[in-house]
Amino acid sequence: ALNLIETTKANSVMSLFLLNVAELEYRKHCWKESKEKLDKALEYQQKADIFQKEVALANLCMGDFKHREGDFKYRQGDSKFQVLCYRTALECYQHANDILADIMKEDYITKLECTDASVFQTPTCKKFISCCPTSPITKITGDGAVQYECFLLSYMKSELFRRQGWVLSKQGNISEGIKLIEISSYSNQSCLEKAEYLFVLSKAHIMNINDTLLNQNRLVFDNVRDSVLSLPLMGKANKKKSRRVIKSKAEISPQLLQEIDRVTECLIKVYDLAYECGPTQLLQETSLCITMTNMIKSYGQDQNFDRSEVATMCAYYLEMTRALTAKRQMIATLNEKLQFSLKYDDMQWPNQIATSACLDDKDCDDFNDEADSQKEFLKTLLKQYTNELSLTYEQFQSEFLDILPHNWVACSISIDIETNDMFICRYQRKTTPLLLRLPLKRQSIREGDEGGFAYSDAIKEFNEILELSNQSMRAGKMLQTKHEKVEWWKERSQLDLRLKELLDNIEDCWLGGFKGILMANTHHDPNQISRFKNKMDSINFRCDVRKSSSKHQTKNKLDINVELYKLLLRLGAYPKDQDIEDVLYFLVDAYNKYNDEQIGYDEIDWDKLTIDVREIISSINLVDSSQSDDQHVILILDKNVQMLPWESLPCLRSQAVSRLPSLSFLRDRITLINHINNEQGESNTSNYFIDQRKAFYILNPSQDLKYTQNEFEDFVKSFQEWDGVIGRPPFELECKNGLANNDLYIYVGHGTGEQYIRSHCIRALDRCAVTLLFGCSSGHLCDSGEFDPSGTALSYIIAGCPALVANLWDVTDKDIDRFSKALFNKWKLCPNNMDAVTPKEDVSLVQAVSMARNECKLKYLIGAAPVVY
Repeated sequence: ALNLIETTKANSVMSLFLLNVAELEYRKHCWKESKEKLDKALEYQQKADIFQKEVALANLCMGDFKHREGDFKYRQGDSKFQVLCYRTALECYQHANDILADIMKEDYITKLECTDASVFQTPTCKKFISCCPTSPITKITGDGAVQYECFLLSYMKSELFRRQGWVLSKQGNISEGIKLIEISSYSNQSCLEKAEYLFVLSKAHIMNINDTLLNQNRLVFDNVRDSVLSLPLMGKANKKKSRRVIKSKAEISPQLLQEIDRVTECLIKVYDLAYECGPTQLLQETSLCITMTNMIKSYGQDQNFDRSEVATMCAYYLEMTRALTAKRQMIATLNEKLQFSLKYDDMQWPNQIATSACLDDKDCDDFNDEADSQKEFLKTLLKQYTNELSLTYEQFQSEFLDILPHNWVACSISIDIETNDMFICRYQRKTTPLLLRLPLKRQSIREGDEGGFAYSDAIKEFNEILELSNQSMRAGKMLQTKHEKVEWWKERSQLDLRLKELLDNIEDCWLGGFKGILMANTHHDPNQISRFKNKMDSINFRCDVRKSSSKHQTKNKLDINVELYKLLLRLGAYPKDQDIEDVLYFLVDAYNKYNDEQIGYDEIDWDKLTIDVREIISSINLVDSSQSDDQHVILILDKNVQMLPWESLPCLRSQAVSRLPSLSFLRDRITLINHINNEQGESNTSNYFIDQRKAFYILNPSQDLKYTQNEFEDFVKSFQEWDGVIGRPPFELECKNGLANNDLYIYVGHGTGEQYIRSHCIRALDRCAVTLLFGCSSGHLCDSGEFDPSGTALSYIIAGCPALVANLWDVTDKDIDRFSKALFNKWKLCPNNMDAVTPKEDVSLVQAVSMARNECKLKYLIGAAPVVY
């Protein structure tokens, strides 16, 4: 489009087009490219005699660019640059506002009606204007005349007010900012415009709530900002109500609670207005705000407040706004598939034509019952996605959580990059969701270090490790001497160690004593859990080492939710001191919240308390702790954390862990398992079995991986019933049929294989085999700033691939070959084990991937790259 416009030499149109492209670039966080487009747009404006509205639009776009750039720099720790960006943004907005004020005046609009036809550049316009006998304006008298109003200019002005108010609020001038935002509303707003207006207004009010908390009660403010918050927290919510009203120092005024309620209602309205087709960034930020306001409200309520319902509601909004682009694409793909008859094997042509010609004939003997069954399955999926538009949080539990197999645990991870808070939800069937808000820098703040290990620190280190790894891989192709090879391996080993240390820091600093929320269930006798709970509830009262002078000292015990104590037991028999301390701070905060006698941190003997808790944990875990082999953890990762190898955290590395971008896609796979069980008349099982005899492979299609071909050629040829391609590029039709007509698809080559089968062809498949992609970055999802990530892995997920093994980043061929061989061995994929269906006692694909990681020489730089979707 850009090239086409350039040939017309229409400078004003070119400028407008470049402004739109610049907006896309800065929303993708491509700052350099966006600035180039903006500068070029301004150059084209100077070449043309354009309306001032276009100049105002350019200033609005430049203001948005600086506003977003300031936010981005602040998240990276550059607060000085943020101040400069905000100042420039306000200047741009004000300049645009001044222009609009001039061109919206009555005398300016009147002059437009007297424009000479000669100023128009095209003959058609000249002819049209010259033939107009009268002015298009109908003269209306009276104060209520609207002939000089312009909806487009009024809309742009309201957008400017909203943006100015938002930047002012971020600068600390909240009251002035809210006034500007409020006057930006107008009656003819569309649903999405109304949603964006309400969202910005709500965010400004949240800032005001935080300021009020800071001024009214610093204790509450500090706890809300820096402490771990849990929903639910107490175990008494649905039990006997306490008659005694506890008035603690950690209370929130009723007026402020009402304000929080109003903001939450406003945010829920944003969700309702924008869910179907609104910007994904808007909805994701809205869900985080809804969660945070509900957590603040729960913190400010008394002990009898039922937090279980609030936990389910927060989980609902967090999950429903995840991977929205992929879910919308899924709906479009399902509709497209169901518009046409399901496809048969293209290799059966021309028989397919004869078959498809009589698909509607009930007497046709060639009608494929399997295709009809698959069509019904796709209809079920489409109905489930369509119902999500009207799903309520009360239905969320039954539709998404209660269908989970008993041995599966789903854990969703979200990070609010503005506040450096991590939200983790743990989902199990027939269990209320457990939601934790973990401030990433809480442990360093306790020690007086305001810096801490922030989200931006982890991402910066991770990206640097991968960039250095890519550089070393390129350099490795030119090594000649033995010394160069030794130095090369030394550098690679150092990068491997850096990645391991990064993952250790993520677990220790971010998860801390709450890492158990991500771990598989451990089996404990209910009586032992009850005993552990009683001891922990009691030990909190012994934390206070002072001698109470109170005559009526409270003997009330906490009743912490049992799921939180199970989380603590998953720390193992020998937990770290810092993990225990992290949990103890949380429990002391809970004690202070619900007891009239407060305990100060400086009044606690932390060393003694840590030893006592360790002894209690060890006494339970050493006697009664086990984990069954079929436990499965599914991570639901938001776009801010999906690039990290969570599966290789120390607490998860030995467990069967997979990932998906949304609970909706997990529901699809459970629906698939149930569909197959119903078709085969088998008892319910959470396992998906494949026929090892039905496999298709692509080995070294680019013909430059000779070592890899030598390693695997004999292996794949030993399976007599397998089909595949070795040493040549496959046709796209071969890939399509390999995926659609087999149970297993193995790709051993460069990248994702998208050079041989395009993503839209993968998505269009009626069914898709379990897929192993061993190429570089085959499972990588590209970061797109405000937009959802994109990548080939999503195409396989949308196509219905039951499981996809792929690499998150680039890997070396020899080390990933070691992983691949170990995976085949652990998974018992061998000619001597060619039963139609894999024996049930064998390990699952997810377990095999977990075990195969350690076969790599570089157990993190290469071993952490493969993941299972």
